[in-house]
Amino acid sequence: MAKRKRIPLGQAPPYPTDVEAKAYANSYADNILPQFDCHAAFAGYEHNQSIDALCTWGCQGIFFVFAYPPAGFVIAKPEDVLKLQTFEGWILERIPGTNNFNLLVKASREGVDYFWQAHRRYSH
Repeated sequence: MAKRKRIPLGQAPPYPTDVEAKAYANSYADNILPQFDCHAAFAGYEHNQSIDALCTWGCQGIFFVFAYPPAGFVIAKPEDVLKLQTFEGWILERIPGTNNFNLLVKASREGVDYFWQAHRRYSH
């Protein structure tokens, strides 16, 4: 594993795109999920030197992708934390019989509070 880099002050985190998040969910659904007890399975991916992605699943056909900076952010003042997008999250629905996904919720699009409400709704 490469040395992890912190997100520099004032730089937007290089989170995955929607297409990349769907690719992580597809890889997880096809390669990881069938190998394990579905309630305990998750997969972690190194997206780049600053961002990791974590995939898991909820109700039938629903997948969650979370992206976050494991090394954190460089900040100058404590109040800078309030301005940060500390993670990105996607709630995806797999289209039955395909490797395609519908994007149901994205944390940066609908807001973090709504994302967590939806996460609870779609969880087991």
